[in-house]
Amino acid sequence: MAAKSILMLISLTGTILLSAAPVTLVDFGDTPETTTFGLAGWSAPLLSDNQIYRSVAGNGVVTNAADPGEYSEFRGVSGTARRFTPGERIAVTWYNDSDETFRFTSRISFTDANAADTAPDGPWYTMRDFNDYRNAYVEIAPGTEAKTVFNITDHGVHQTDSLYSLVNIGLHIEWGSTTQKQVLVCDKIELLDDADLTAPSVSTGLTTESVSACKARLSWQPSTDNQGVVDYLITMNGEIEGYSRSTDYTAVFLQPGQIYSFSVTARDAVGNESAAGHPLRVVTSTLPPGDSLLDPNGFTYQGAFAVPPDFIWGGEALAFRTDHSGRTSDDDGFPGSLYITNLNQPEHGQVGEIDIPAPLIDSNPDNLKQATVLTVPVNIRPDNINNRDYVDIWRTGLHYENDTGVLYSAWSIHYTVGGGKHPSLSSCQGPSPPRTAAGIWAIQSRRRTTP
Repeated sequence: MAAKSILMLISLTGTILLSAAPVTLVDFGDTPETTTFGLAGWSAPLLSDNQIYRSVAGNGVVTNAADPGEYSEFRGVSGTARRFTPGERIAVTWYNDSDETFRFTSRISFTDANAADTAPDGPWYTMRDFNDYRNAYVEIAPGTEAKTVFNITDHGVHQTDSLYSLVNIGLHIEWGSTTQKQVLVCDKIELLDDADLTAPSVSTGLTTESVSACKARLSWQPSTDNQGVVDYLITMNGEIEGYSRSTDYTAVFLQPGQIYSFSVTARDAVGNESAAGHPLRVVTSTLPPGDSLLDPNGFTYQGAFAVPPDFIWGGEALAFRTDHSGRTSDDDGFPGSLYITNLNQPEHGQVGEIDIPAPLIDSNPDNLKQATVLTVPVNIRPDNINNRDYVDIWRTGLHYENDTGVLYSAWSIHYTVGGGKHPSLSSCQGPSPPRTAAGIWAIQSRRRTTP
């Protein structure tokens, strides 16, 4: 009987874990003849027409099309049907044959033998960073290797424990670019059986640090895990309320004088989730008599009005200004004006001012009154915000302080990949937004500690 290589791992809890050595599904060489396989019955490579063999680093296959498209290329292997089970995972090794660092991810299919955009189609799943399963995108430096991985699971949207006869891999480059596919060489595809299946321990000690009429601050003892706990899910009345990367959480927008049931579960980096901890019953306080609150039942819909063409596809943020007597149609019963953003794309995201015409209740938008432009949209962002090297969509907040005549604006971007584009706060002095901004402050969240 042939000897079988066995690795024995000791977990942090002392449990003995047995794991077989990795099985190479396919190791692409520099030619079809030098390509090797390691699983019995699996020896038929899957390659799109735009794949070529390369003699670089560990050898492999790479796209040679000038513009391969987002879904047109694939590489993989097929063979005799076998059952894939939880605990197994597919790992793909890539080599960056360029002088550029970029981010990428890969997709995997167990049923689609061709490109993702070619019929017949099958489901494709996003692979993860081999070093941190929480990350979909992998950063790969020039002349180095990186791995993507996919864990077989028996639940959720990625349920893949079944009988399959192929493993197929597709590429995606961040920002929709395809040119980097010409330098990202696929070296090999492996089958591992060492996926983490151990869930964290059940959280204990759930308690309330403070409870008011509308919020409750919770805390609990940390859970443990063989690989480490990364966050906690907080459930309220049987529904997920939120998550926390620390052992505390504040539930907000609660109703006065109501009973709520909270529980906490712990998750590790691959998504293993503990059982729910013991539920905690929380009763919010009632409001004292005389508190002035807005009652939704007291609102009456009075209609709508149209914004001028300068603000089409705008409305990312707006602020109400009350002190515009003489500049607006005050005699219609709707005095004041609105500061409002226009189209929130990189070259726009500007702020202007409009009056408030009397609204109408009419199902035909063509019959609505159109506001008058009081100040055309201008760029009020500080220079260090305007000079950001990449912005896909602006995310904006506005607030006008009527007593001081100051318009405050907060600026961030829709998709922050790096760590240097934090939200910021700036201000402008009225009566209308100038073209320069005064002040720039970073908005940061800090935990208060008690000495």
